[in-house]
Amino acid sequence: MGKIKALLLDIDGTILLSNEAHARAYAEAAAALRVPADFDTMRRLIGKGGDKLLPEAFELKPDSDLAKQLTELKASIFKTRYLPTLQPSVGARPLLQRLREEGIKLVVATSAPADEVSSLLERAGVQDLIQDRTSAAAIVFNNSRSATPSGKFAEERNE
Repeated sequence: MGKIKALLLDIDGTILLSNEAHARAYAEAAAALRVPADFDTMRRLIGKGGDKLLPEAFELKPDSDLAKQLTELKASIFKTRYLPTLQPSVGARPLLQRLREEGIKLVVATSAPADEVSSLLERAGVQDLIQDRTSAAAIVFNNSRSATPSGKFAEERNE
């Protein structure tokens, strides 16, 4: 087996302790819009992406007007109330530093919106270690309708 050249990382819930904050932001947005929601269900679904979370947690079609309102309000609540308080996962920075010292390229692939990625990496304390990234803008749906990085992203970075 050859040497590992690159490592693809997620941000939320991996190098940044943010899953609880995302669930709380969803709960607050749902309450404001009078959308029935169960916090435990939302917490369990964090990390699945809106294409799965919205139907499972709220019984909403992801492209419905209400789902779009909920997603926008959740993003606003998350950015203003929760993002400034987030903490890095224990040991994330030392681990990534070690990987960089070993010559491994560090890339983040996240379903977070592009405008949040830098802030998330800053809160995780690893923005200077990450060499490449992709975000929700590069996410496409495969046949199972699951959010996955687009083939174009993988091809562009296949060195």
